Parts: sequence; structure tokens; C-alpha cells
Amino acid sequence: FTKQICKKYNIPTANFGIFKNKIDAKKYAENSKYPIVIKADNLASGKGVYICDNFKESKLAINEIFEGKFGKAESLLIEEFLDGEEMSYFVISDGINLKFFQTAQDHKRVSEGDKGMNTGGMGAYSPSRLINNDLEKKILERIIRPTIKALLDKNIKYKGFLYAGLMIVENNPYLIEYNVRMGDPECQTILPILKSDFLDIILACCNETLEKINIEWRDKKSLCVVVCSNGYPEKFEKNIDSRKRVKPLTYQFVNVFPLSINSMPISYDASQLLKVTVNMAYTRYFLDRGRSGTVADLLDPIAQAAANVQAFLNVFN
Repeated sequence: FTKQICKKYNIPTANFGIFKNKIDAKKYAENSKYPIVIKADNLASGKGVYICDNFKESKLAINEIFEGKFGKAESLLIEEFLDGEEMSYFVISDGINLKFFQTAQDHKRVSEGDKGMNTGGMGAYSPSRLINNDLEKKILERIIRPTIKALLDKNIKYKGFLYAGLMIVENNPYLIEYNVRMGDPECQTILPILKSDFLDIILACCNETLEKINIEWRDKKSLCVVVCSNGYPEKFEKNIDSRKRVKPLTYQFVNVFPLSINSMPISYDASQLLKVTVNMAYTRYFLDRGRSGTVADLLDPIAQAAANVQAFLNVFN
């Protein structure tokens, strides 16, 4: 859907092909210039992307997707590899007006040093160090506004968050994907630097009065790290009791965002799911799935935020 819009409205993106069977996909991959990117065309919890360095890796990716690793797949996408840096750019729309809603950079690979398998995201920081006035102008003129026009041409009055996953190559943006949500872990990184009332923004979005809202941001850097079970994103244990009683008073700067009810501190109820600030008495944590929570800090300089998060994780781990 997104790639067809890019093609029709001249939105810059990687060259691509869409295939409905193994034979055609492998034939295309065999004659491609490597590396290439292969994507499952269905929900895959952020893990359905393969960066393949040769035809052998491509065949494995094609087989896994069509054999149902991420559920039933009627098609897959093969696209050229863009050599740049990823950046996430967010807007919120009330169907008439658009407002900027920050930038972030998330890190997909499971291991240190940008190595290992792709995941749903192992951490992020905001704002992105890549953003500048010239780049933002290009993003809006070449990608965001043509996308909104395309939706209007389809009689879609889009309300909500639009998250553009971009590849930045020599200060030029290329659209990699869209998400119709804030994203995880980007959301946990962006919301701490929001100064305006979040509820007011959402209500204005619903009521088509977004132009009356001035969205303000703290002049700070935000960084978060995902806590995951050993072995993720492949086979991993669930319902792990951390067996660590952390003394949060030592870590009042740290925010913990559980990603599900079961991973919350046992002293919390469902009403406190959105954000848990670690400032209560001793607390015990449980990991009930691969990515069970994120630990975030808000500070400037960002190196200190990273150090604070790591200090908390060292005790927790």
C-alpha cells in the first residue's frame, strides 16, 4: 500500500519489487545487487525485515516468510539497500491540520555495536542528532505533505499520529515505512520531553482544533533502553522473576515503562500501566515476554542520561 503511494506521488523511497510466490522472488533476488532488504508484508512485531548480503541469505529469508514464520504471507517486498542513517519523524493530524511531534532514532539490532538480528527496537533517543532545518523542509515537502494528499485523494481523512521511518542519505530523506502510531520504543523516549498537556493535544486532534494548540517541548535529551529476555528475538524464556529488589530511591531520575500488565511491578494495578516512575519503596519486576519494558531518562547532556539508565540496569540485571 505504502510503496504504491510512493510510486504514484513521487515520494522518494528505495527501488522495490513486490512478489506473491517464492519462484519470482528468488529470481529477482538472484539478479539483484547486494545487499538487499527483504520484508514480510504482514504484521511481524517489528522483526520481519532481513538485510541480506548474498543470494543464500535471500533464499532463507524468502522461504521463512512464505512458510509462515510471521503468519500467513500473501506477498513480500524486496527493495534496494540504502546506505545511510535511520531517523523517525512524527506528526499528528486532526484530518485538516498537521503538527510536528518530534524526531527520534531507534536501534533495531539485538546486540551491542549494531550487530545481530533485527528486533522490535532495543532502545532509542530523542531528538535525533540528524535533524536540521534543511532536512526538515525536505521531509515535509517531499514525503509528509504528498502522503496526506494521497490519503485525501483516497477520501481518507486521517486523524492521529503518523510516524515516518526514514533513511537519511547525504541529508536527503527516503521513506522506508509508515506507522500509524507513535511506535515503541520511540514513544517512551519522546513523551518525557513533551511539555504541553498530552490530553489537550489528543482532544484537539479528535475535535479538529489542532491549529489552536501550541505544542511545546523541553530543551532536554531523552534516552531509553529496552529490557528483554535472554535469547530474544528467537527462543526466550517467559514469566521470569528478576529476583532483584531494586532500591528506587537511588534512581529517582529513571522512568520504567512496562510493555504489558504482567511485567509491571507487583505493587501496581492496571491504571498505572502507561508510565511508572521509580520512586517508591523496594520493587520486584517480572519479564513475561521478549521485550518486557523500557528504562528511560531525561537529561542534557545525553551521555549523562545514558549513564543513568545503565546504572539502573546494572543493579536490575
